[in-house]
Amino acid sequence: MFSTMLLLVGLYLKSERLTKRSSDQQLKIKIIYDSSVDKLTSDKRRLVKDKLFPQAIDYLQKVFQVRRKSGPILLSRQCVTNQYLRKKDDPHRYCQGSCADITKCGPVIVPEHHLQQCKVCSETGRSCGSAGAPDGKGVEGADFVLYVSGVTTERCGQENIVAYAAYCQLESELDR
Repeated sequence: MFSTMLLLVGLYLKSERLTKRSSDQQLKIKIIYDSSVDKLTSDKRRLVKDKLFPQAIDYLQKVFQVRRKSGPILLSRQCVTNQYLRKKDDPHRYCQGSCADITKCGPVIVPEHHLQQCKVCSETGRSCGSAGAPDGKGVEGADFVLYVSGVTTERCGQENIVAYAAYCQLESELDR
């Protein structure tokens, strides 16, 4: 019934995001509810928004410590072909040809303002650069972004499964 997508493979964080001498601090989780959650019955919506996720996030934020970052989290755009290229000494993922019009995490469409500018390479991989709209403003004040949807997916349609979670992207610097 509920699909929870943890959105944070190769996510680039601007170099100033990591403070080298920063000490461990409490994890900050930013939760983003997909519009499908608002279409749930009022009882289920209240359960999700007022009880389940706030309690789980409160617990996780108390338990986990992370090295503090500064600046927003910007997510990589998906590629039309799902083929990515990497350049030596460059943390960005480059799409071969072009980026997809929308970027999804499971069933959730990631808001444009959470996305970095499209990074593309020619078919040969020799000519690479940025294309399209500039970086969005990103997600401020968070170490971890959690997208929650309330749609029935193939995974949730299986017997005895009421929810599942998966990650969509990890930051490249700390692999988290």
